[in-house]
This record gives sequence, C-alpha cells and structure tokens, in this order.
Amino acid sequence: MIFLKKTYLLNGNLYEKKIKVVFSFCLTILVIIYSSTYINTFPVNEGWGIMYVEQIFQGKFPYRDFYYYLPPLNLLIDALFWKISFGYLIIYRIFWLLQRVLIVLLVFNKLCDYFRITTSFIACILSVFLATASTYDLLGDYNQTAALLAVVMAYFTTNFVEQNDEGAKLRNLGYAGGILGLMFLTKQTIFLASTIVHFITLATLCWKEK
Repeated sequence: MIFLKKTYLLNGNLYEKKIKVVFSFCLTILVIIYSSTYINTFPVNEGWGIMYVEQIFQGKFPYRDFYYYLPPLNLLIDALFWKISFGYLIIYRIFWLLQRVLIVLLVFNKLCDYFRITTSFIACILSVFLATASTYDLLGDYNQTAALLAVVMAYFTTNFVEQNDEGAKLRNLGYAGGILGLMFLTKQTIFLASTIVHFITLATLCWKEK
C-alpha cells in the first residue's frame, strides 16, 4: 500500500510537471504573438534609448556629456542588449521580448506554488492582455525591467517567510533588499511604489504565518 501510494504521488507530480511545461510553452507563444504588433513600429522611447547608448559607445558619459532623465540601470541594460545585437534592431527587440517572456513564466511558476495550475495559467493569460493594454506599454522600457525586478523580489520575499532556517531567512531578506536597491536605479517613483507594495505583502505574510 505504501509503495502504491508513493507511486501515485510520483506519477501525480510528474503529470503536474508535464502540464506546467505545456502551459509555460503556451504562455511563451501567447506573449510572442501578442507582442508582434511592435514589429512594424518604432516607439519614440526605443529610439531615444538607442541614441543614448550610441553616445556612450562614442565615449560620452551620461549626466555629464548628455542629459538622461532616469537613474542608470535601464541605460546599462540597453547598452548591453544593443551591443550584443550588433546594431540589428530585430535582435535588440528579441532580447526585450525574452525579458517579457521570463516575467510571465516566473509569475506563472510562483502562482503555481499557491494556486491550482489551471487557475495560475488563466491568471497569466489575462495578465498578458492587461500588460499590453496601456498605450505606454513598451518592450524596451524601464517599466518592464522594474516588473522583472519586482517578480524576482517576490521570490525572495516569499522564501523569507517560508524558510525555517534563520540564516536562510536573513539571506533571502538581504537579497530582497538588494533587488529593491536595483529598483531605485530604474526610477525613484517605481522604487517608492514597490517598497510600499512589498512592505504590505511581507507584513501580511508574516502576520499569516505568525
């Protein structure tokens, strides 16, 4: 009976993993298709970002030699993506598209820890549509980078609550603080909003777990 029970649990976990892989693939395809509207467009922010990066490659320093209206993190990411794109806009956009795919998959994986797989899948489908509903939604924008950092921070925040080892709890809390510092380097208002949201989340989890 014990052997049969273990076999049943093993098969059940294997089945769930296969379903997660299939749903993750479907979400990836959905993000790619729904973001294909950018292929025939050239957003103003994207042009400015590339222009700033080109000035850096010419030896100019941001804030000193040219005006840049944000903290430097997204500018550095732009520079990295543009450099390894070898000047091809389509490759540059693919890197930003992969970042968006990563965000959705991370959210889906985390939601599966607390909700049913199908519920998490439906929620992520809706999030793909809602994320692109705004006219200010851009693949290569600092808001998307901030969203990725917020999701990664949520992983460390939940790990802080769920860990029993005191050392592991402190490490996760430290990692979350580091990510929060990176969010300050995207935009100060996003940093403030994320601090408030994650403080409420952390306080709620700590109260729930006593």
